[in-house]
Amino acid sequence: MAGDWTEIQLRELIDIKHGAAFKGKYFKDEPAPDILLTPGNFAIGGGLKIDKLKFYDGPVDDDYVLAADDLIVTMTDLSKQADTLGYPALVPAANGKRFLHNQRIGKVE
Repeated sequence: MAGDWTEIQLRELIDIKHGAAFKGKYFKDEPAPDILLTPGNFAIGGGLKIDKLKFYDGPVDDDYVLAADDLIVTMTDLSKQADTLGYPALVPAANGKRFLHNQRIGKVE
């Protein structure tokens, strides 16, 4: 059976789209329609934790608005342990808000 499989590189099947560098002057602590996902929103082992959100109230290119069930991965991890680097998560339903594709997060296409 092993001879029936063709070995290929993952890059032949997918692309990783990098997020945008959103301007800090538009970051908000209070709720706004747009939620900026960051590597800090990733749980150790994968998945999202959305207990500490960053909101954004500035211009947004539609190319950087994530859809429900988009697969995203952390591209960098600034913590000392680097314990979420490369972990995946699915974007949840937005319920009237938009999740934004921030820099340091890759979208699997």
